[in-house]
Formats: sequence, structure tokens, C-alpha cells
Amino acid sequence: MRNRSKLFLAGIVLSGQLAFGQATTGTISGTISDSTGAVLPRANLVILNEDTGISRTAQTDAAGRYLVPLLSLGRYRVTASLQGFQTEVRSGIVLTVGREAVVNLQLSVGAVTQTLEVTGEAPLVESTTSAVGGLVDERTIRELPLNGRSYDQLALLEAGVIPYGGGGGALSERGFLYGTGSRFTVAGSRSYSNSFLLDGTDVNDSGNGTPGGAAGQNLGVDAIREFKIVTSLFSAEHGRATGAVISAVTKSGTNEFHGSAFHFLRNSAMDARNFFDLEENPPPFKRNQFGAVFGGPIKRDRTFFFGGFEGMRERLATSLSATVPSVNAKQGLNPDGTRRVTVSDRIRPFLALWPDPNGRDYGDGTAEFLSSPSSPTDEDYFIGRVDHQINTNHSIFGRYVYDDDSNTVMSQLTTSKDIASSRRQYATFQASSVFSPTVLNSLRFAFNRSASLTDNLPTDAIPAGLSFVPGQPIGVLGIGGRAAGAALIIANAGTIDTAPRFAYYNVYETADDITVIRGRHSWKFGGNFKRMQNNTAQNTSLRGIYRFASFDTVLQAQPTVFAAVRPGQSAYRGFRQNMYAVFAQDDFRLSPRLTLNLGLRWEAVSDVTEVNGKVSNLIHKTDPAMTVMDKYFDITSKNFEPRVGFAWQANGSGKTVIRGGFGIYHDQWLPVYYSIAVTKYPPFYDLLSLDNPSFPDGYLQLQRGGLPRLNGAAYRQKTPAKNHYTLTVQQQLLTDTVLEVGYVGSKGTNVPRYAELNTRAYTIVDGQKFFPANTATSPNPRLNPNFDEIRPVLTDTDAHYDSLQVKFKRSSSRNLQFQVSYTFSKALDTASTVATGDNSREAQASLDPEDPARDKGRASFDATNNLTISAGYPLPFRFDQKAASVLLGGWELSGIATFMDGQPFSARMGAERSRNGGGGRADRPDLKPGANQNPVLDNPTADRWYDPNAFVIPAIGTYGNLGRNTLVGPGRASVDLSLSKNFPFSESVNLRFRAEFFNLLNHANFGLPRNVPLTSTGAISGSAGRITNTVTSSRQIQFGLKLTF
Repeated sequence: MRNRSKLFLAGIVLSGQLAFGQATTGTISGTISDSTGAVLPRANLVILNEDTGISRTAQTDAAGRYLVPLLSLGRYRVTASLQGFQTEVRSGIVLTVGREAVVNLQLSVGAVTQTLEVTGEAPLVESTTSAVGGLVDERTIRELPLNGRSYDQLALLEAGVIPYGGGGGALSERGFLYGTGSRFTVAGSRSYSNSFLLDGTDVNDSGNGTPGGAAGQNLGVDAIREFKIVTSLFSAEHGRATGAVISAVTKSGTNEFHGSAFHFLRNSAMDARNFFDLEENPPPFKRNQFGAVFGGPIKRDRTFFFGGFEGMRERLATSLSATVPSVNAKQGLNPDGTRRVTVSDRIRPFLALWPDPNGRDYGDGTAEFLSSPSSPTDEDYFIGRVDHQINTNHSIFGRYVYDDDSNTVMSQLTTSKDIASSRRQYATFQASSVFSPTVLNSLRFAFNRSASLTDNLPTDAIPAGLSFVPGQPIGVLGIGGRAAGAALIIANAGTIDTAPRFAYYNVYETADDITVIRGRHSWKFGGNFKRMQNNTAQNTSLRGIYRFASFDTVLQAQPTVFAAVRPGQSAYRGFRQNMYAVFAQDDFRLSPRLTLNLGLRWEAVSDVTEVNGKVSNLIHKTDPAMTVMDKYFDITSKNFEPRVGFAWQANGSGKTVIRGGFGIYHDQWLPVYYSIAVTKYPPFYDLLSLDNPSFPDGYLQLQRGGLPRLNGAAYRQKTPAKNHYTLTVQQQLLTDTVLEVGYVGSKGTNVPRYAELNTRAYTIVDGQKFFPANTATSPNPRLNPNFDEIRPVLTDTDAHYDSLQVKFKRSSSRNLQFQVSYTFSKALDTASTVATGDNSREAQASLDPEDPARDKGRASFDATNNLTISAGYPLPFRFDQKAASVLLGGWELSGIATFMDGQPFSARMGAERSRNGGGGRADRPDLKPGANQNPVLDNPTADRWYDPNAFVIPAIGTYGNLGRNTLVGPGRASVDLSLSKNFPFSESVNLRFRAEFFNLLNHANFGLPRNVPLTSTGAISGSAGRITNTVTSSRQIQFGLKLTF
């Protein structure tokens, strides 16, 4: 019955009169009155786009009000006329994406043929909407120094947006399949809880993260007209996410031909040395970015075109550091040269997979291996767009984007390399109609495709006899906990456990909206339908993985576990899913000073199916086998989302506005939550594990006696939800300056986490859980002996976010402009991600699966203070002499400064001390009595960030008592600067020179410290608290030339 109702709703969406929203347009509204303040009904208005020459007409209602929505972006002129009054013209109005410009006009008595023209922008405060966010205009996009010229970095300028690093390790582990653009949290949501729109259509990929391919960036900044981010309380026309709605609008042609050609160059000869570089000079680096854009009229006032290309070629060498066994350790010797263990002949051929150290010796059998391999990256981006005004009331546009890139990155041990490529194609068609001044419609179709492929292969040929699985490259040798996701001291050898992988993600989208204006009400009704096809192969342990308890057991060839896939099985799956949404929104002008934003949205996704019928799940954790069925899990569809907001002008000037509201939002069950997990479900894909296997022929034993391992999604799922609530005050201080101060908060429910449900049996000893050992003579079986791990995604936790946000902004098209954004916040949760590639700070399981409250703490992406300053300033120097003026005049400075507190992380054990069967993913140490749970040193360094002596090893068979995310890592401080100058050749042709300095002060922004303070014996790890990388580059200088015409 429920599926039939969804199909019925989909049919309604496809048949029209439903909506998606006006993510690419703006609105002009206001009141027309006479000189005494009395309103003027039936006044005539002409709204003219000065860039394209296209105009719209309107007439005021009985209360003197008018509202003209669905206007294309650009410079506008508003003309108001009424018999018996002078005509008044207001120009200088710049309509930006999503903006409602309030233009109130006062007509003087006189002849209608008399015209009074006034140039001046409408008030900059947002007096008709309660949404919180900000706009990045065309000048800011053009002038700010963006590292890599990637426009998604513009989101980091807004209050409430906190950056954080992605996963660690190989490409497939550190975010390639989760979006490789700038990773950030908004209002306490995860990075894959944001919705990204390009010209109003969905461009999130299968990982639902920030778009970005193998190159990790979004080219085409010269093709972006405006960039807007709504961080909280977005209206009912938007959904799909609990974080932010980030909308980019591409440029279109105008009545004039305009274009540019550019080339930007970087070279290591101009750069500073990174803190971790091995030599006096930085390793080789060269980047060229080049391209051109061009647009203009095909037919004036009617048809326009715009197109562009950008290419990037980069060769970047990066200093890497890894912890490897010392030379003595590989020979079975103690640091003093005495014999510790006899090396088995079976392991000797594999020891070369750990290169000999060439850096410091930590004195505990481990040492440092340093390298500076080069990584090639290539990317090509194309865009084409055509806009056509059919007649006065109907217009269409079409846009196509093609982005292709590739990247190769050497592993930390340089014995394997990550090979990645991606291709993104975005096509959108939109038709807008004005049926009358008070009834408007917009219809949109889109096809967006993201293809991502990644693999990890040995750098040099390895004899086939060393492969763990016949016909496959060598797999993984790992030391520490039983699980591949356990914390490490010594780096893994071989390749990686998560390759090869690919995802071809197609989204077919249709949407239609209708706007109806009736008196004080502006209604929007609409909906959206998406058909999602995710053809993917998310391999795990295809090549086999051996895990060892310590390096001594490596030398003895005594692994703890071996995992691999049953022969002949494939992880390829063709997932199919639909998304449906309907909404109603009423912006109700209760009075000239008070607007209510009232909305209701319903949104849901269908149950996931697979084109080849390879669908199964474990209904109950004690079931003896998987159940084959027609859907992977049961998803709730009762996702109703009320939105209530207000905007109140505190005085008659309209320059002080108090805004606030409440809304409910959902993170829909999309591929990010399930695609990696359910591709590996028996009986179609048996991911088998075998304890205490032989080496290196454990594969033969595994086929006879291995148990299936489940890392999936629970059969019954709730949709993650978040309640947003805000209260802000905006004050326009000057003509072009606005101060905003506000509270923004949220509470998340049904927040996903991973939990190991198939633990071993325990007893209660001294008030805490105790897990007896599992041995051949005294077995301690799992709760379900038919399976190894059962680690599903559960939706049973919550999250909280509270913040004070301050924004001070000055807008100008030519003079000084700036924005200061400050956020004081706290984010709490029990799990901050379900994807290692999203956040490497986070363990991929709960410490105690039965008691998630033990993990309650600061979110991994929490940062108490975050300050971002961006500015652009034309230097005011003028010279009388022509030569001096040409060389020294006309310079402009622009820059971005970012200062952020450190983010938390957990101290973890490098072994499964608890013996609960969770593989050691989440095991933490005990806190030494009297010690500080955040033992960061008074003067921390990259060699030792925190004091590992604050921790002790827990009693065997118990959970450590240290909380989650109690330590605080390094903060960030960075200043990027751009110095540019125009050399005019004529009135319309200019050559612009740019010198950009990224990380101008060459501040070392350290990455995450090594978070395993103790070895499996309880001794202090030699690499504990050591930092081996920076999260930003050293100072890099870029020169560029751009010819504009």
C-alpha cells in the first residue's frame, strides 16, 4: 500500500504543478505610497533586467503591495507610475540568488510624464525571510585567493561552517568515494549532510559529500556567477539534508559580448619549505591552470550563450612519514641487539614489504620511514549554457558541465600507489512561465552523472607466489586489533583492503513549482522526483588481509585472523532508489513590518532494490542465516517537516530586523549509508574470516571453515532527523554594511552509528563487563556462532549543537568590501560519522554497543572558536605621471584569514584489549588516576603533542574508562593574500596580473597526532603523540594573467 502511494505521488510530480524551489532566481517586492505615506493601489511597475533587456510588469494590490518573483539574476531598474503622480525610477538594484530585494517607492504628485530617477540599492537586511546564511557575490568569487581555484571553498567564509580533514590512508579510505571537495560541518551536521545544487539541481555524488573528483576540487570558478549557502532554517522548498543547502549559479550571456582567458602558474622554486620536508628546499611542485570563458547574445534581448573551459596539470611531491619496524626488529632482535624472537622462514619473503627506516629510531622496535614521492594530477572542465526568451512570458535555459580528472598517489611506504579517476557530467533544462503577474511556474529537468574509480597496486612487480588469494595482487599485512579499522602503530604493508572500487551514480531529476500571489500571501506549491541508479563495486578483502597481534607474531608467522572473499563472487551491485518530495510554503506579510514564513514538506525515499536480485539481510541478529528478499531494509516514510519562521522590522526604517524560527529536517537513506555495506551480503558475497589461520596459505583453510563477516545496515531503519532553531538580529549600519548577531542551535535524532552486535559473552565483575578469553580449551563463542562480526549501521543516537554566530559584512562593487564571520559553538554526539573516508578521527564502532552513552562527548568536528575574515581593497594611490600610474596605480589587495581552535580526538588502543569481538576498532585505554583526560603538553611540538603517561592499559577483558574525544588537536591559522592590477588596453579590454600567496605567514598547521599512546603490552609507544603532516600547504606563490574583454 505504501509503495502504491509513493508511485501515486511520483505521478503527481511528473504531471506538473509541483515544485523544487527558486534556487537560481530572486524576487523584488515592496510597497508604493504617496508623499503622505498613504498606499497607492493599481500602480504600474516595470522591472527591467539591465543586463539582458528583459522586463516584467506588475501592479500593486489594494494595500499598495507588489511582488515579482522568479527573476533572473543581475542589475535591475524598477519603474513605478500612476496617473496623477510623477513616475519614479529606482536603479542600482543587484538581484542575487535567492534574494528578495524590498524596493519601497514614494510617488510625488505631478504629471505621469515627469520622471524622478534615484540610484540606490535596496536595504541589505533580510526583512522577509528567517533563513540563516550568506551570499558570495561575483566580485568576491573573482577577487579572493582560492587555493586551487575551487569554488566550494567559498562556503568556509560563512559563520557556522567549520572545516575538518577527511579520512587517512589510501584514496578510497580518505574520501575519494565520499566527495573530495572541501569537507566541512554546518550547524553540527556531518559533511555528507549537506545538499549541493548547481543551477537548482542536485549534484551530490554517491558519497553525498562535497562534489569533487580525483583532483579534490571544483574547477570552473570563472563560470560561477554567485554562490549561496543557507546554514539553517531553509524553507520548505529545500530538503534532503540536515546540514546546509549550498547553491551555485552559473553565468549566462548578456546583450554584450564578454569573455576572458587566463593562465595561473605555481612552481616549487617560489615556495617555502614545509615543516616536514626532508631537504632544505621543498620537493618538486608544478601546477598550470589555464582556460577561457566567453558569452554574449545570439539574438539581442532574446537568446544568449555562455561557454568555458578550464584545465589543470599538476605534478606535486609531498613529504610523507610512516612508522615501520626497525632493522633489528625485522631480524627478531631487541633494540640492544639481543635475540627476542626467531624469524620464521615463512614470513621472510614478506618483510621487504616494510622498507627499512631512513629516519629516527623510536627505541621500541619501531622507526621512521621518510619519502617525497611525486603525484600527477590532470583535470579538464567544460561548460556550455544557452538562455532563450521565447516571449514576454516564457523563457528556457539549458546547461551542460563535463569534468574529467585523474590522480596517482604513492602510499606512505612507497610500495604501492593509489590510482584514481573520475568523470562528472551535469545537464539541466529549465522552463519558466509567467501566466499572470500573480501566477508563475518553473519546470526543471536534470541528468547528473558522477563516475569514480579507484585502485591500489604494488609499485614494483611482486612474485605471484606472495599473493594471498590466487589471481589477485598481494593483499594486506596489518598489526594491531583484529579489525582492519583498528588503530595502528606500524603502517600496514602490501596494498589496501578496500580496492578496487568504483561507483557510477546517475540521478534523473524532474521538478515543477508554481507561485501564486494573493494579497498578503505568496504561496509556493511544489515537489520533486529523483530516480537514482548506483552501479557500484565496493570490494573489501578481495585480495586477503592478515592481522597480527604484534610484530613479534608477524616474525613468527602467527596471524590472529585472515579475511578474504569466497572465490568467484563479485561485489558489483546495481542499486535502484527513488526520492519523492512535496511541499507548501506561504510567505505571509502579516503587516508591513512582519513577515511569517510558514511551510510544510514531506520527503521520503523508496526501499532500495538491486537490478540482479542480489538482496538479503539478517532480520534478527540471532538468525542462523541471511534471508533473501526483495529489499535490503525497511525505511520509514513518515518524514513530515514543518517550518515556521518570522522576520520583523523593528522600526520603520527597515534597517533593523529580528528573525527566528524552527524547522525539522531529514537526512534521507541514500547510498552513503548503505552502498559499501550491503554489497557484501551472503549468499551473494561471502566476506569470510578465520581465526588463528596458517600463513601464508590461510586461504585454503578459509574456504573450508571461515565464518561470514557482516558490516551492513540493520533491517529496520529510522530516518535521521534534526530540529533547527534560530534567533538572529540584523542591523544595517551604513548604506552597504550589515551586522548580524544570532543564536543557532539544533538537536539531531536517529543519528547513525556502527555497533558490533555479535559480541562474545561477558559477565559482570566489580560492576563492569568482563569478557573471558576465547581459546581452544575454553571457548567464549559469539552470541551468533554462525557469523563472525555483525556490525550494522544503527539509527539510535542523538546529537546537540549550540552556537553564537556573528557576521559583519560590507558589500561594494568597487570599493572596500569585507566579511568577518565568527562562531562560538559546541557540538556533542556519540558518533560523528559512519565512513572512515569522511573523518579519520573517528572509530568506526561504539566502544560498548549496548551502551552508546559511553561515547557521548564532543563531536570529532567540534571547534569552539572559528574566525574567518575576507576582504578586498583597491589601493587608493594615484599618480600624475603616466608611467608611474601605469606601474604603481590601480593595485588591489584581497585576502582570507582563518583562525580555528583545535578539534578533539580519542586516544585508542592498538589491540583488542576488551576481547569483546569488535576487532579493536574502538578500544580505548584507561586514564591514569589523577591524570588530565586532555594531557596536551604546555608547549606541544610535532614530536610529542600530548603526554602518553596519562594513560594505562586496561585490565584484560574490560573496556577502558577513558572517554571519547577527550584530547584536543592542533588549531589552524592561515592567511591567504592576493595582489592584483589591471592594465587597460581600451575601455573594454584589460589585462589583469595576479600574485597570490597561500599561507602567507608559512604557519605549520599540524594534522592529527598519532593517537595510540600504548603498545599491546602497556609500554609507551615510541611514536605516541607524534605529528607527521600538515593540513594546509606551506607558503605557495601563484602568478596569474587574465585577459578580459
